[in-house]
Amino acid sequence: MKPISPLSININDDDFLSWTGADTYTRARLFEFALEHANDPVIITTTQLDLPGPHIVYVNRAFTLQCGYSTEEAIGQTPRILQGPLTDRAEIVRMRSELLQGNPFVGETINYRKDGSPYFMEWSVNGLYDDKGVLHFYVAVQRDVSASKAYEQRIQEQARELAHVNQNLAIANQDLAESNQNLATANQELAKVNARLVELALTDSLTGLANHRAYQSRLKEELDRAKRYQTPLSLLSIDVDRFKSYNDVHGHPEGDVALQQIAELLKAHTRSSDCVARPGGEEFAVILPNTDHEGALCHAENLRAQVEAYNWPNRPLTISIGTSTTSPADNFTCPLIQLADEALYRSKSTGRNRVS
Repeated sequence: MKPISPLSININDDDFLSWTGADTYTRARLFEFALEHANDPVIITTTQLDLPGPHIVYVNRAFTLQCGYSTEEAIGQTPRILQGPLTDRAEIVRMRSELLQGNPFVGETINYRKDGSPYFMEWSVNGLYDDKGVLHFYVAVQRDVSASKAYEQRIQEQARELAHVNQNLAIANQDLAESNQNLATANQELAKVNARLVELALTDSLTGLANHRAYQSRLKEELDRAKRYQTPLSLLSIDVDRFKSYNDVHGHPEGDVALQQIAELLKAHTRSSDCVARPGGEEFAVILPNTDHEGALCHAENLRAQVEAYNWPNRPLTISIGTSTTSPADNFTCPLIQLADEALYRSKSTGRNRVS
């Protein structure tokens, strides 16, 4: 379709207000000019909704720029050429239902350009009726909202990240805001970075558990608390059985997945007051505050059984566990880590997949 030239029409202001001064041809040219220079793609189709229809009878210049089809390529085609794998079928069905009922339609879905690239769009479809109420065409107006969708996704990602900011960050931000309102924005960003560094320093990057440093610090804290309140404290030392051969056969990526799953099982079956850690490699540890040795054995056996019962995708995996306990009875002199490691060695040397 050739570009439409600007029109020279001699109509006074009163005529424009009433539209009585423009003949049918001039008004048609005005409307066509407006459509061709609209920013949003416009498609006019026939009214046959069943295949092979509807057929495109008109597209404006914005359509060709957005979708990549020339006017000649689009005319006679069905709008289904714009649909693809991610097109929302439910929206298409809803549109058909609304149009069959004589209602206008407004919706949102993903369409595809001629080169196959997808884009989010909002679109409306209205029937074009004559004075007698006979439907002749459907007029669809599209709007590319990919940029706003991408912005919404970024906002959602940022919201998820902010949800993980810990209580210390909130307190720090509050103190900074009260102490110096002028520097609140800059200090808030700095506090976020510092909190993230602290988290990285104390967290195992693979499993999200406490790392070796955090584990040692937490064990000292719990031992001090046990002495203060005269309550027992137990420790589980855990090792994944034959994990080296698992890595050798299935590869390190699969090994990492297995370690992550074991970490999830350990977290899911421990108390909120317990501390699950990964000191290193295939070794895990669980600190059990206010737990005597009998309770530690029961807890360890439950964890062992959970890992054994899990439906592992490659081959069964099991864990061996060693336990140790210190209490007022030994005046808190028991070397927890050493005794737990010795018990773990007994579990490994007597057949694995057991608790000692």
